Amino acid sequence: MLQETIRPDGSPDIHLRITPIVLRHFRRYEFARDHLTPVTVLDVASGSGYGKDLLGPDFTYVGIDAAPEAVRYANQAYGNGHFHQGDINHLQYADEHFDNVVSMETLEHLDEAAPALSELRRVLKPGGKLAASIPLNHPDLVHHKRVYCFSEAKALFTGMGLSRLDLFLQTHMRIEPVTVEPDDQSAGTLVVIGRK
Repeated sequence: MLQETIRPDGSPDIHLRITPIVLRHFRRYEFARDHLTPVTVLDVASGSGYGKDLLGPDFTYVGIDAAPEAVRYANQAYGNGHFHQGDINHLQYADEHFDNVVSMETLEHLDEAAPALSELRRVLKPGGKLAASIPLNHPDLVHHKRVYCFSEAKALFTGMGLSRLDLFLQTHMRIEPVTVEPDDQSAGTLVVIGRK
């Protein structure tokens, strides 16, 4: 999604290519915005930072990403100081610090998802909301360390011990409630909205 080049003055120039995959990612942020409480939000794996604008000005936003070049770009493009380099497995925030936590398309990039999900839950206030997504049966051997089917992805989120968990399935631009669980060969993206 991102291509970085260096301008003649030495500053980075990252271009976001708008593809169907990117548009579906934008849609997930808009969906999250409509289900979250507009106060504090931590966006884990914030990438180039567009989630800040898609969530909107009603949120006090903090984004973290492991990639320093993404953090640098996001601070330049969307407001210096809102984005920080960080590790999803060791979030540098106090327990119960955020009203909302967002993490889109993250878990498939990790060797182990359970420690990361534990951290997301730890920094979420009681009654706070989680919005997350994970692709189903999407074998990206370059970037993804793990491919999840529906039952595996669902088990990750139900294992978080949230008081409420709503499951949605995104196919193309549509995000709809899971009323009948898809089989484990189904593709799409599992989107979850949970409450601690």
